[in-house]
Amino acid sequence: RDFVMHIVGAATACADARVRQESYECLVEIAAGFYEEIAEYMPTLLQLTTASILHDTHDVAMQAMEFWSTVCEVEIEIQEDVDADEDAVHHHVIQQTCDRLVPILLQIIQRQEPNQDLSDETWNVAAAGGVCLRLVVNTAGNAALPLVVPFIQANMGAQEWRQREAATFALGASVEGPSSEVV
Repeated sequence: RDFVMHIVGAATACADARVRQESYECLVEIAAGFYEEIAEYMPTLLQLTTASILHDTHDVAMQAMEFWSTVCEVEIEIQEDVDADEDAVHHHVIQQTCDRLVPILLQIIQRQEPNQDLSDETWNVAAAGGVCLRLVVNTAGNAALPLVVPFIQANMGAQEWRQREAATFALGASVEGPSSEVV
């Protein structure tokens, strides 16, 4: 397991963008199939994925966000199982990393293309960031709100349309995960 994670992690830094993208595709599959086994690798994966989300090519950034979306989906499913099976393994990775992930995703959702908003059918970095943000907030619940609410307040009335659009999307993404008392 260590060897595989080392090789796949190292491939995320390859000079060839296609190799970096495929390494993140592998990490998505690993997260989906071996969530119980990857908790110890999460600090490194957080560092690798956030750098790729912010600074890599479109396709690589999309796969790095897909990794976190997959972790969210697995944790949501596990939480449902925990309610029925107290022995289910739940690492609460998203709650532990949301303080680093949410600010990055809030930056990403502001990268809309002109004449395209986050509700369009176009799939790009901003749209993927929006989906990932919704999943992170849904998974982390109340822990994500102190990160999202100031962004919404600061950007809802902004001059720049991308900021207003991102604030509106962040507001919509924040209504499902947190408890109704907090919202």
